[in-house]
Amino acid sequence: AKLRSQYKKAEDYQPKLKVGKEELLNDFYQVFSHNMRDLGTPVYPKSFFQAILDEPNIQSTLLVVHLANKPVSAAFLIGNNNVLEIPWASTIAAANKKNMNMWMYRQILSFAIEQKFMFFDFGRSTIDAGTYKFKKQWGAEPRQHYWYYVMPEGQALPEINPNNPKYKIFIALWKLMPVWLTRWIVPLLIKH
Repeated sequence: AKLRSQYKKAEDYQPKLKVGKEELLNDFYQVFSHNMRDLGTPVYPKSFFQAILDEPNIQSTLLVVHLANKPVSAAFLIGNNNVLEIPWASTIAAANKKNMNMWMYRQILSFAIEQKFMFFDFGRSTIDAGTYKFKKQWGAEPRQHYWYYVMPEGQALPEINPNNPKYKIFIALWKLMPVWLTRWIVPLLIKH
């Protein structure tokens, strides 16, 4: 009931849903790169997402929520056999106050049902993290997954995560940058 109440409250703002492919890439990337900047995380360049959309053997779909003709929430969906997964999704912080993220996920689940997918994969989360709790409230059932690394002998695993103190200053600086600058820098950083 609480979940239903949250996504229904969003309807007061009259969100509009668009489902498509390349024609929505700019809107998707605008929302995604803005949100990732706010989190202090570099994103893949837009060309990365374009390459996935261009691949004929990948069943990809973009879903974008607009408020007052502006994109505020977006998801990149990939289907395979009977599973639809959501590897990337974001909502602009101001739109979260209007429950747009909740509304978007409700639309995504409806889309999965309409497209006759048997399963919806919410993606990876660390147990008890905020993203884990968000997915669990939708009825997601956790499945253990593992990270595998091929490392040179004797080399320690890299600690590439936002909790690593080594990245604290970088994350804080990234959050202060204008979004256009983060988009310009990303291709230089992401290859590392």
